Amino acid sequence: MKCLTLDFETRSAADIKRCGSWKYLSDPSTEVMCLAYSLDRGPVQLLTAADVAARKPIPIDDDTILQGHSVHFEYWCWHEIMHKRFGYPKLLDPKRWTCTLSRAALCNLPISLDACGAALNITTKKDLTGRAAMLKLTRPISFDALGFPTYREDEELKQTMYEYCKRDVEAEMELDARLPELPPMERKIWELDLLINRRGVKADVLTAGRAVTLADTFTKNLNEKLMVLTGGAVEKASRVAAIKSYLKSKGVVTESLDKAAVSALLSNPKISPEVKEVIKIRQQVGKSSTAKYQTILEYASEKDGRMRGMLQYHAAGTGRWGGRGPQPQNFPKGLGFESEEVVKDILELNAWGFSDKYDDKSMDALSAGLRGVLTAGDGKVLVSADYSAIEARVLLWLCADHFALAKYRMGVDLYIDMAKSVYNRDNITKADKLERNVGKFLVLGCGYGLGAKKMAMMCQQQGIDVTEEFAQTAVAAYRKKYKKVVEFWYATEKAARAAVRTPGSVHSCGGGDLGGGQKAPTILWGMDKRREFLVCKLPSGRHLRYFRPSLKSIETPYGEKEEIHYWCAGLGGKLEENKTYGGSLVENIVQGTARDIMANGMLRAEEAGFPVILTVHDELVTEVKENGGKTVDGLVKAMCSLPPWAAGCPIAAEGWMGKRYRK
Repeated sequence: MKCLTLDFETRSAADIKRCGSWKYLSDPSTEVMCLAYSLDRGPVQLLTAADVAARKPIPIDDDTILQGHSVHFEYWCWHEIMHKRFGYPKLLDPKRWTCTLSRAALCNLPISLDACGAALNITTKKDLTGRAAMLKLTRPISFDALGFPTYREDEELKQTMYEYCKRDVEAEMELDARLPELPPMERKIWELDLLINRRGVKADVLTAGRAVTLADTFTKNLNEKLMVLTGGAVEKASRVAAIKSYLKSKGVVTESLDKAAVSALLSNPKISPEVKEVIKIRQQVGKSSTAKYQTILEYASEKDGRMRGMLQYHAAGTGRWGGRGPQPQNFPKGLGFESEEVVKDILELNAWGFSDKYDDKSMDALSAGLRGVLTAGDGKVLVSADYSAIEARVLLWLCADHFALAKYRMGVDLYIDMAKSVYNRDNITKADKLERNVGKFLVLGCGYGLGAKKMAMMCQQQGIDVTEEFAQTAVAAYRKKYKKVVEFWYATEKAARAAVRTPGSVHSCGGGDLGGGQKAPTILWGMDKRREFLVCKLPSGRHLRYFRPSLKSIETPYGEKEEIHYWCAGLGGKLEENKTYGGSLVENIVQGTARDIMANGMLRAEEAGFPVILTVHDELVTEVKENGGKTVDGLVKAMCSLPPWAAGCPIAAEGWMGKRYRK
């Protein structure tokens, strides 16, 4: 196989940050300014816009693989511009493409080209002068009477941009030489991810547009009410500093007005109803969820209404997918409204009628309608299924707690079972919602070493009112009931520390007896002699990687111990040092394994005729022909068809079918 590493520079009237790269590249105004490429790491060649328009040959044969960094961009640019406009070969098959960004993500490294290169200390550095030239050339400087953009046409800047484009190709080739390839199974999953992003999700743009109009009207009305309540001190609820100042004048001091802070203020009995009304307005206007309607409109294609590129492969170190654009992963839930009813009201009611029905919950209702704006295409229907408590099940399977697993298989509600241990009562049922919710929180939240103080705080955030003393009792009850989980924390940390201490050696944890002749999978830990990566081999064979690990001695209430440190991408995408411990490492293993089970389920769903269009946490959303014989049971069966390495894991899923997305 030959490998052609390539990089495009483009310009457009479309704003890529607002509409996403897939819609940006489909926009008629988007142009290729240049294309740099190298065949099999040979000298970098450059094609200008004129070369592309003249269809200057590019050395691509039937056995050539095309490689880029964040190759979704190159993939769609090739299809929409190079192929459709200029007649270059059609290269839609994902097997023809590969991506260094995905391989960086697999290693838990920063994913931007410059940050990843800096982490691996490659010789080709980011060309800041070239980037500045590129930005000057690619941003419109004006628009004519018909709305067409005009740009700078500076030849000196273009030459600088051409060199910048070529340097990016050189950097990509260096990363290619340093980063491990995707394993065969992971390669299949990456190819499916590319296909899912290409398919996209149909948006109900009519409802989204109506929702934007309603949200604007409600925001205007709330701001007018705020002006009256504060005597003109606060003109808009978006002005956080002014609201803080007003609250301070009323004896209420707060460092923040984020979601958690606002909830705490509203639950404070010492704050007057008048002041709380101001805080409630801030809460309503500050909802980021209603802004997602505008993002939906910006992402939806004018041609077919579909939003493409909404998934980020391997967004988390454990391999989980992340969201882009509207990010359905962050759609609000538990608001107490039926999504389909809200959508109907958005379409049928004017602002007065909507606010008359939902009153001061109008913005909450709009947020609840978001899911319903994601729809099936014409003649299609959505079939979706969600894995049931997959992390809790995987954790108990990995630590070989066969008694708890037997309860799962018998249909015992483990949340109620846990609540009985906490409250020391045998008569707890599903009707005892508070007790069951506490049990649920313990089963889902305390499997990774969560302490009592943090548990109490997290319970409060979930609306479960518990004291720290109760939390201590509850955590102790969990650890007594699930001793195998606690043992797994310590065994995992011990194996990981040993691997860091002795590069080149392999250490194991897990592998306990499941009963009935079955064994839990063994987890292997090792570190290369260059000390570049600490590696954890998951049951699937996929590796979790921890970059540049080290051990540091710390003092604890129980004496001195070695703490594991490593480097990974922080919130800003740059490399930063982190520390970890047994419970956190187990969380990584469990989430990584659950992700691999879901990824296998995605492949099995495709084979069974359920084309995947979205994944949201532990849920798969597929789109099939209406009345085509596909059922929820068929999807569940495919998703729960386990690979040999997951034998014995008690996976279950449940789902729904409909025209609109729901939870």
